[in-house]
Amino acid sequence: MGVVFDGVFAHDAEAVFTSQEHSVSSVSLEWKGGRLRSQKNWTAKPLKHISSLTISPSGLTLLVSDTSGGLAALSAVTGEDLWQAGPIGEGSAPVWINDKLVLHTSWGGHIQLVDAETGGTVNSTTIGFRIHNTGSDKTRQQLFFARGAPPPASSSEALPPDVLCRLEPQDLGVTETPVSQANAKFAVSPSGTTVAIAYQVTSPEFTVANRPSAIRVVDIATGQTIADQILPFELRTYRQAVWSPDEAMICLSTKAGHLFLDAKSLDQRALVERPYACEPKFSNDGKLILLAAWSNACIMPIATIFA
Repeated sequence: MGVVFDGVFAHDAEAVFTSQEHSVSSVSLEWKGGRLRSQKNWTAKPLKHISSLTISPSGLTLLVSDTSGGLAALSAVTGEDLWQAGPIGEGSAPVWINDKLVLHTSWGGHIQLVDAETGGTVNSTTIGFRIHNTGSDKTRQQLFFARGAPPPASSSEALPPDVLCRLEPQDLGVTETPVSQANAKFAVSPSGTTVAIAYQVTSPEFTVANRPSAIRVVDIATGQTIADQILPFELRTYRQAVWSPDEAMICLSTKAGHLFLDAKSLDQRALVERPYACEPKFSNDGKLILLAAWSNACIMPIATIFA
C-alpha cells in the first residue's frame, strides 16, 4: 500500500480509507482465494498537511484534520468535499460523539463542539491548561482528555503530573479522574473502564540517550495501576497505544515495528517488523488490522499475526 500516515476501516471492513500528507483515498477490499485484492475508488485532497482521519458512527462521513487544527468533511462514498472549518490550532484527532456532533480540541486548551452536518460551532470554551490528547469509549458516551499542568510558580518547581479528565458534551464541564501521568500517548479502552498510557522511563539509572519506553494500564475509576511494563530499548515508542476491539490486546508502534501485547499481563505476543511504523487501526470486528507506516504499509488478518 506504500505510504499510509493514518487510516480507518469502513464499518463492514469492505473498504479502507487512508491518508498521506496531502490526500485521502478510498480503497475497496476483497478476499479471493485467501488473498486480499484492493482497488482504489477515489482520492481527494481536502487539506494540506493532514494529521488525522476518522469516520462517523454511520460510516457515511470522513473527518480530516490538519496540523493547524483545520477540519474537512468528506463523503465516504464519493470523496466529495462536504464542508471545511477554520483552524483552531494544532491538536489531537477529533472525536465523533454522534453523527451530528464532533469534539475538536487544540493543544492550546481550546475545546469546540462542531456541527458534523455543517461544520459550524455549536459550543466552545478555552481552559487554562494544555490539552494533550482526546479519546472516548466505544459508545462515545464517555469523553476524555489529558490535561496538562499549569506552569509552576517558579522555575525551581517540578511540573505536577498530567491528569486524565472527563468532558461533558452538554455543557463542556470538566471533571478530573484519579488517573495521573496521562500524557499525549494515552488510549481509553473500548469499555471505558481502563486507560493504557505509553511513556518514557525517566529513572536515574537510565541516561537521557538510553531511556526506554514503557506501558501502563490504569483503572479509570480508582487510578490504580493494573499492569506496568518497561519495554526493551529497541522497542521505544513515540505514539499512543491502540486497543483491540475485544480489549484482549494493546498494540504499540515502536522503533522496530508494530508490537502486540497481552492487555492484562502486558507480555509480548507478537512483533511485526516495519520501519517508521504509524498507529495501527483495527477493523470493527477485530479480524483485520491496518499496519500504517511511512513505507510499506499493509493490511493483515489478525489470525495470521499469531499463527
